[in-house]
Amino acid sequence: MKTLPIPQNPGWPSITQYEVTERLLGGPDGPLNRAPAELLERTEFLKKQIADLVSGALVAEYADRLKTPRTIAITGDGSWAVTFDGNGNVTGALTLANTGVAAGSYGIVTVDAKGRVTAGRQMGAGDVPAHDWSKIATGKPTTLDGYGITDAQPSSQDLTALANLKGAPGLYVNTGPGSAVVRTLAAGQGVTVSNGDGKAGNPTVALGNSGVAAGSYGIVTVDAMGRVTAGRQMTEADVPPLGWAKIANGKPTTLDGYGITDAQPASPDLTALANLKGAPGLYVNTGPGTAVVRTLAAGQGVTVSNGDGKAGNPTVALGNSGVAAGSYGIVTVDAMGRVTAGSKPTTLAGYGITDGATSAQLAAAMQYALGISVDPAGDLNSISVSGSAVYNSKTANRPSTYGVVITVSNMIGIPAGGTDQSCWVFQQAFGTDGTISQRRRVNAGDWSPWVLLSDAGPSGVVAGTYSIVTVDDRGRVTAGRQMTAADVPALDWSKITNKPATLAGYGIAAATQGEAEAGAENSKPMTALRVFQAIAKKVAQATEALAGLARIATQDETNAGDDDTAIVTPRKLRAGFACSLTENGFVAFPWWLGGFVMQWGRILAIPYDGSKRMPLPLPLSGLPFCSFPVIEAASVSPNGNYSVYAQHDAAGVTVYLDGNVTSGAIPQNAFVFSIGRR
Repeated sequence: MKTLPIPQNPGWPSITQYEVTERLLGGPDGPLNRAPAELLERTEFLKKQIADLVSGALVAEYADRLKTPRTIAITGDGSWAVTFDGNGNVTGALTLANTGVAAGSYGIVTVDAKGRVTAGRQMGAGDVPAHDWSKIATGKPTTLDGYGITDAQPSSQDLTALANLKGAPGLYVNTGPGSAVVRTLAAGQGVTVSNGDGKAGNPTVALGNSGVAAGSYGIVTVDAMGRVTAGRQMTEADVPPLGWAKIANGKPTTLDGYGITDAQPASPDLTALANLKGAPGLYVNTGPGTAVVRTLAAGQGVTVSNGDGKAGNPTVALGNSGVAAGSYGIVTVDAMGRVTAGSKPTTLAGYGITDGATSAQLAAAMQYALGISVDPAGDLNSISVSGSAVYNSKTANRPSTYGVVITVSNMIGIPAGGTDQSCWVFQQAFGTDGTISQRRRVNAGDWSPWVLLSDAGPSGVVAGTYSIVTVDDRGRVTAGRQMTAADVPALDWSKITNKPATLAGYGIAAATQGEAEAGAENSKPMTALRVFQAIAKKVAQATEALAGLARIATQDETNAGDDDTAIVTPRKLRAGFACSLTENGFVAFPWWLGGFVMQWGRILAIPYDGSKRMPLPLPLSGLPFCSFPVIEAASVSPNGNYSVYAQHDAAGVTVYLDGNVTSGAIPQNAFVFSIGRR
C-alpha cells in the first residue's frame, strides 16, 4: 500500500460518488483512489490557503488585525475619534457639542428634534396644566383646612342629617342632634294654606271664609275663634232689661203687687230653713218653725259616699265582704247573708263527695275496658298496652304535633324495650294536620322510622307522567314537567362508568383497510392497524430509484462501506475539511485523516493570581491532547514577570495567571492553542 502523491497545484475538485454497480479498483488511476485523491487535493488547497494567509500572500476577507490602522471619527452634534487596527477593542469618549444653554436646573426646557435641551427657564403659574381631579392619586387633603378653604361650612351631624333628606321638597325641621325631617305646613280649623312645602313659593296662611257677607251689623254671631259667622240689624227684642236699681219708686212690696202667682208665700218653716244659711247637709224639719242639718252615716255592711249631698247625690252601697267577685262552687255567708269566702273545688274531695269515681279512676277503667288513653302520652315509645292514645307537642317520638296513635301488639302487656322473640308492636298515628303515619318494632329491636302513608289532601299537580318533578318535604309530587336539554347536568367524564372501549362502542365507524390505503376518506378515524396499513402501502425500503424509509448507518458501517441500505449522516461521513478562521477559530480534519482538530482563541483581562475560561469553538469527544497558553506580549508589565498555565476539558480551556510582580500587577491577555480529536 502506498501513500497518495501530493498535488503540485491543488484546486477544489468535485468528490466522486460511486454507483452501486461500479467495480472499484486500486492503483494510481484506479476508481477506488479517485475520491481520496480528490479529498487530498482539497486538503492541500486549504493548507496552501492558510499558508498564504499567514505569509500575507493572500489578502483575507476576515483578519485579526488591519494592515494599516484606521481612524474612526464622529462629527456633528458630538465629536469622537479612535484609531483601530483590529488588534483589540478600542473605546473613546464622545463629546457632545454645546447647545447654547447654560448648565443648571430648569422647570421648563426646550428640546430640539434630537432630544437636546436648547433653552431653559423656571416654571411659571401659566405652565401648570389643568389636571383631571382623578389624576391626583395621593396627598389629597381630607379637610377644609387642608385645602385652605375658609368660606365653607364645616360638616356636622345636623348638616349630614339635612343632606340625607336628598333635596326632598318641604320645610326642613331639626328634630334633635343629627336628626332632621321634612314637614309641610298643614291647614287647621279656620285657615287655608297654599305652598305648604315651600316648593312653588312662600307658604301662605289665610283665614278661611266664615260664611258671612262683608258688611256692618248691629247683632253678630261669632264662633269659638272669634270669627263673625252671621250678622243682622238690632230689633226691639234685642234691647236688654234695665237693672233693678234703676227703678227708683213705685215698686210693689208683695207678690200680688207684682202679679206673681207662682211663688211660695213666706212661712215659719221656710224661715227655719233659711236660718240654716246654706250649711251643707240634708235639711230636716224637726217641728213647726224648726229645721236641722243631717248627714247620711254608714252602718254595718254598707258604705256611704256624699252623705251630706254637697258633692253629689248621697250613695249607699253594700260593703266588700272580702271575697273576690266571681263564681264559686262552695261559699261562706255572714249573718247578713253576704258571701264572705268562696272556693272552686276541682276534685270530688273538694266538694266533699266520697262515693264518686275520679277522672283518673274513670280513665283507668276505660283504658282497661277499651284500651283507650284520654291523657296525652309522654313518650310513644313507652306505651305498654294495645289501644289508642292522644299525643301533643310535648310527647316524645311523635310523627306530628298533635294526633291520636293506635298501638297493636301480639302481647297483652307490651314490655319496655320488647323481648328477644315473639314481641311485635305496630303503631299508626292520625295527625290533626291530616297525615297518617306508621312504624313498627320487632322483638327487642329499635323502633323503625315513621313512614308517611297519607297527607292532608291533593298535591295540586295534574295526574300524569313527568320526567322532572318537584316534591315537598313529605315526598309528594307538587309540580311536574317534561325534561329539556337544560335539565341534563354537566357530568365529569370520570363519573361515567362502563364506558365503551372501542370506536364501535360509541357508534363511530372506523375506516376500512381500503379507505386507509387509498387515503381519500376524510371523515372516519383510523385504528392503529389501519394507520400501519396506510403507511405500509405508501412507504417501502428507500433505494436510489424509490423514495421510502431507511435507517441511519452506524460509524463502523460507514467506515466499512459495505451496507447499501442505510443512510449516512454528515457527522458520520465527515469526509471533508472544516475550519473557522476567526479570533476564536479551529481547523478540523476528516476522520480518515485522524479527525484531529486544532483550535485557538484569545482570553482578555485574566486577573492576577486568578483565572479565566475560554470555551472551545468546537467541543471535543474527549480531553484535548494538549493546550498551550501564551501571554500577549503587548500586555506584559515592566514591574515583573507573569506566567500562565492551563487546565482543559472537552468543552474548554481555563487559563491561570501567576508570576513575580513587585508592584502594579494588572490583568493580562493570553492566546490559547489546543489540539484534540472529535
